[in-house]
Amino acid sequence: MRKQVLLLIIMMLPFAAFASRENEDSVYTLGLYGFLDNIMCYDTHELYSVAQELFYIMPQDRRLDADGNDLNEVSRGRFLSLTTRVGLTFQSPVYKGNVRLGGKVETDFTAGSVAHLQVRHANAYVDFVRPYGNDGGKMHHRLTVGQAFHPMTDNMMPDMVSINTGAPFAPYSRTPQVRYNFIMPSFKLTGAALWKFQFTSPVVSAENNAYSRMHEVPELLLGVEYGGSHLKVGAQGSWMTIRPRTETVVEGETYKVEGEHCDSWTAQAYLNAYNRHWNFKIESMYGENVAHHLMCSGYAVTGVDGYAYEYSPLRMSNTWAEISYQTTNLTHNGMFAVFGGYMKNFGTTRDALSTDMVYAKWANNVDQMFRASAIAFYIYHDLKVGLEYEYTGVYYGDLQRDCTVDNTYLVGNHRASLVIHYDFSHKWHFGKK
Repeated sequence: MRKQVLLLIIMMLPFAAFASRENEDSVYTLGLYGFLDNIMCYDTHELYSVAQELFYIMPQDRRLDADGNDLNEVSRGRFLSLTTRVGLTFQSPVYKGNVRLGGKVETDFTAGSVAHLQVRHANAYVDFVRPYGNDGGKMHHRLTVGQAFHPMTDNMMPDMVSINTGAPFAPYSRTPQVRYNFIMPSFKLTGAALWKFQFTSPVVSAENNAYSRMHEVPELLLGVEYGGSHLKVGAQGSWMTIRPRTETVVEGETYKVEGEHCDSWTAQAYLNAYNRHWNFKIESMYGENVAHHLMCSGYAVTGVDGYAYEYSPLRMSNTWAEISYQTTNLTHNGMFAVFGGYMKNFGTTRDALSTDMVYAKWANNVDQMFRASAIAFYIYHDLKVGLEYEYTGVYYGDLQRDCTVDNTYLVGNHRASLVIHYDFSHKWHFGKK
């Protein structure tokens, strides 16, 4: 796979010699972009994480020995050079009828027990372009099909050193989707149907793992956004239903399960105010069963109907905010930021049959969680050197039947990170056929 990607890039490069700098509306455009990362990090506690602990979620619950010492309070460092990403974008000229076609393919090396190449984005779009106003503005009706970021992820992201981009306080998910965008110079409307693939809900049992990605209907989302010269504000809402099981085993016999669903709603609002140097971002989400966003959430079994279970989703809120300052137009630039996140668990609307029948991503006995981070970047052209310190605190406790948590205690992790990051990007333009 790696050789195929490199071969594709090499084959395309010779055509750059014939590149034209015409208006992009009248030419084909090929874009190459990506980055190379070297990341070093140091932690003081065992973690919930992915990608060899580089995509950090939160500290694990304490694990006490006979003397009351926390066995999970262990310090260690990591150094990994495998977070390398390559992407290709394609864009046609505006055809007769004001139609433009395009697409994106993006891949990166993911660190697991063995490094492997994964496809992050793979999508194509049809864009109906219309003139708007007297100042050269345009109006778009764009239909995108394929795998891309979830709309609740790509509306706004924090500027972090860490590759987790603020998770689990900021939603993070990529998913196959059909998305429609109506775009005007200061307004955007989004409607999407989304299917799970890499990012899924928890499962009742390992035997039913595949059903976490199966849908009778996809997740449905609607969003609206206003954007001015120094402001962006928006809101989105989604509805989702999952089918945790289609079969069960009772006394050694297998039976078909029908009519088993868990429905959930999620609402999100965000604001971004910025000028040449300052950037302020804040986002808040109230959600049910939002584990597919890498958040500490899920559902509980609250009843039995024949062979089928009845469910109630875990309800929670997440809020994050960041303020940053960046110098510009200098040979040597800097960016400085502070980030804060907070999560609260509100439990379920109906009591679980038992605390053993509560299914959540990462942990089901979390009451609250918070994070505070300080970030600094040195920027020289396309090279960035970043430092970050963050403290994440989790209030674990005793899980109750309504899925709230009592008798809480604080478990924290200090993380220090250093990253050396090199960006690259280039565009080539080709004349019309």
